[in-house]
Amino acid sequence: SAINDATGNSSTSTQLGELEKNALDQCCAICSTDNLELGCRLIEKAATEKAVRKLNDTIAPALTLRKDTREKKGQLYYDMSIFGSENQRYPRELPDMLRPKPGGLRPEQLLVYEAFQRIPRQPQPTQSSSESQSGQSTGDASNNSSGQLNMNAISAIALKLDKTVETLLNTAGPRAQEISLAMIPPEHEIKQLIAAIPRVVASVGDPSSLSSSDTDSILSFSQGILKRIYEVDLSQRLRLEALIALLEMLNKICPQLGRNIGTWTKYAPTKTDAERKLHRAVLLLLVRSDLIQIGDLDAHLAKSADEGRDQVWLEFLILFVRAATLENIVPPAKMPNMINIVQLIAEDRAPTSQQINPAFRKAAARLLEELRNSLSSGGDARGRQASPVRARPSYEESSSMSPTSVKQLTDAS
Repeated sequence: SAINDATGNSSTSTQLGELEKNALDQCCAICSTDNLELGCRLIEKAATEKAVRKLNDTIAPALTLRKDTREKKGQLYYDMSIFGSENQRYPRELPDMLRPKPGGLRPEQLLVYEAFQRIPRQPQPTQSSSESQSGQSTGDASNNSSGQLNMNAISAIALKLDKTVETLLNTAGPRAQEISLAMIPPEHEIKQLIAAIPRVVASVGDPSSLSSSDTDSILSFSQGILKRIYEVDLSQRLRLEALIALLEMLNKICPQLGRNIGTWTKYAPTKTDAERKLHRAVLLLLVRSDLIQIGDLDAHLAKSADEGRDQVWLEFLILFVRAATLENIVPPAKMPNMINIVQLIAEDRAPTSQQINPAFRKAAARLLEELRNSLSSGGDARGRQASPVRARPSYEESSSMSPTSVKQLTDAS
């Protein structure tokens, strides 16, 4: 019995020793990993700070010389010493086209630097002469021989589009809010970038046969674009329309996008008055570009207003219907639910015990009168003669709103 007890105690001690050893090894591994990450960060921080100090010390004399020349002499600084050394090969042996001269770079020299910002040329498969000419006309961004959608190219186009719009708006200064997409000439880089999207997709074959992974990639990318739209200031009309046009191009190659955008917009930020103004303008542009089904939006906004019980959304609904009819975006017949609520409010028949704001009732009555007058006269909501039905507009037309409309949307309350 004593032998059995001793044997049991020995085995138990052995098991405890192994557990302690394993726990110790695990603690050592965790500590070493944490310390390794901390050490790497410290080394990286020290190396970065040392490099920055060394770089600042190296370029400080040159920066000081240029600053003194500009501030004291009022002229640009030119480093002529690069031409004086006989032992220096460059720029003496550079071709005349690339050789630096006083006055800065010429346009053809700037092209060398701008080329580095473009999408790299992808290898193309062997093709006939006619196919080769067609492929070259689509541009470098659309070259793709892998048979898969080049989302990197589409992302690069969107990034370049945003930067180009930003440059144009900065150049326009205080008149930037007056610029619309319809004012941009077809040969401008903004229009060329938007038109490049279908060519990128066409490079993989039939757009209607996109794989499920390509479809998911487009939907995920488009959701990011829509989020970007809701970060744009309403005064930046061109940026807003350019992003909408980008979504319109993507919708042509991925019809599922149009079905998803309606769902995504239901979760748009609408807590503040400014957010609701932007949301209303975005919805109008999306409807005009056929990116949202007006039937679904009609039902959603009518449900949100709750027959006048929710007066925040009631105001939103009245302003939306007015803008949509004034701009001839949607005829009243395609918004039956919203028109019905406008009629209930105007005629004081809303099934709610809550007091309706008199301003809303007056606005609803005025809107209803304008709609009735337009139907009786055959014109639009402002009494103008209705234009004949025409073919679906291009993206620059469908995505543009008049300056009066944008001002009304901005000032609306």
